[in-house]
Amino acid sequence: MILDETMAHACLSSGLHAVTAELRIRYISPVKVNTPVIVTGSIAGQRNKIINIKAKMVSLSGVCIARGKAKFFII
Repeated sequence: MILDETMAHACLSSGLHAVTAELRIRYISPVKVNTPVIVTGSIAGQRNKIINIKAKMVSLSGVCIARGKAKFFII
C-alpha cells in the first residue's frame, strides 16, 4: 500500500490525476514493524493515458526492502 500511495503522489506532484491500473511489487528483504524506511517514486514514462511509475522502499542503512512498478490510468 505504501508503494502504491507513493506512486500515486508521483502522479499528483506532476499535475496528473490518475488511478492504479496495474501494480507489481517485488519484496526483497523483511522489515520489522515500526522501523523507519525511505520510500521514493518517480514517473518512468507516459504513453497516451497510461503512466509508468516505479518506486522503492529502503531501510535507513540503504538496504532495499521492496521495489514496485505500476501503470496508472489518467482520469
